Amino acid sequence: MRLIVGLFTFLPLAQASSKVAIIGAGAGGSSAAYWIKKAKERFGVNVDIDIFEKSNYIGGRSTVVYPYNDTSYRPVELGASIFIEANKNLWRAADELGLTRGPNEGDSENYGVGVWDGQKVVLNLETDDIVAKYGSASLTKVDNLIANMYDSYVNIYTTKIPRWQKISHLASSLRFSSLLPQTLLTYLRANNVSDSYSTELLEGETRVTYGQTVDSIYALEGLASLSPPYEIATIVGGNYQVFERFVQYSGATVHLNTVVKSILGGPGGPWILSTGTKTFNFDYIILAAPFHQTGILVPPSIASSIPAQPYVHLHVTLFTTTQATYNSAYFNLTTPPQVMLTTTNQARQDPPLPGPKFNTIEYRGKISETESIVKIFSTETISDREIHGFVDNVGWIYRKEWDAYPYLPPPKSFPPIKLADGFYYVNAFEPQVYVDDGDGNHRIEKRL
Repeated sequence: MRLIVGLFTFLPLAQASSKVAIIGAGAGGSSAAYWIKKAKERFGVNVDIDIFEKSNYIGGRSTVVYPYNDTSYRPVELGASIFIEANKNLWRAADELGLTRGPNEGDSENYGVGVWDGQKVVLNLETDDIVAKYGSASLTKVDNLIANMYDSYVNIYTTKIPRWQKISHLASSLRFSSLLPQTLLTYLRANNVSDSYSTELLEGETRVTYGQTVDSIYALEGLASLSPPYEIATIVGGNYQVFERFVQYSGATVHLNTVVKSILGGPGGPWILSTGTKTFNFDYIILAAPFHQTGILVPPSIASSIPAQPYVHLHVTLFTTTQATYNSAYFNLTTPPQVMLTTTNQARQDPPLPGPKFNTIEYRGKISETESIVKIFSTETISDREIHGFVDNVGWIYRKEWDAYPYLPPPKSFPPIKLADGFYYVNAFEPQVYVDDGDGNHRIEKRL
């Protein structure tokens, strides 16, 4: 999910009455609307907000489904499943908006954890001594590296960070510059972390969080994907509720099931937004969706300034079962752990061997006294036949595909945040810190 830091530092002083269009009603767009509303209340500015969303719901990649399409069951997160205490705005919003934080799905079940390489289970935390296997020095070093990264990250919420105009300036202020030009594996090697720890357990975490390996994801994002030194939570009933409440609070006019076709005009005059059937004039545009996925026609000078950003196309497969764990034959274990991460170490062999079919498979708690929900992340379709290879007893099955998160190799540059006078791009932040929070949008208060 996106980190929206200081976007509105760029906005000029608002006119006596301004109209703002926000394209996208996910984490970025909804929180932008929320903080604009805060500015209206605190400073008496008059800003009208319109939100345009191509889907039929608010929340973007934060959405839920109900097993068997039956709302008497608890909802199951499809995308953004958790947030952490370091995401201070989301953490605080749960209280301010009357929502209840709870534990992550399945945490109360005390499931076992393993790592699968496609041929064998290389780590079983139920039986293996992790300190003996990887060494206490590597474990301690990684914990310290993660803690140091978050110690810098939380400065976003303070006045310690000077004003900035480019994402590279923000990275420098947060002392992240050394984490940008190298992969997580290279960074860990430079800090004397063992390759076995990096490519087995830590890669299991990067693959479940971002669908990427330790030798492809860059160091900053890699560290952000690992277990944080903060409390982890979810919103009871679904994390999407935060974003729904943001929009409700903002009082914005919401246009669901509405595809924006073009945004033209601009400097010296209003921005003219067209949906194909209607046109609107706005003083400001906030694009809170991946530009190249929107298909929006914009002036050539804007289009050429936004580099292409490929995304991980993720297959999410949910199914229910009455079995307590997987079939022993699939993982060659009598009692396989219920949470199975994966490593691509087999592909690193010479010659390379087939790796795992999936990024992760994990039990996510019970939906009834006898039935559990299982979630699979993969980059390919998991067939019904393959599901029945994991367990014999299968009830409900649900599949979802989406472009879940950006590919995150070491970046050579970052997209501009300000695309033109009055036109701003929230998703410019995705290649730097892809963490779901609305941090920094409140800076619009000072600028407005």
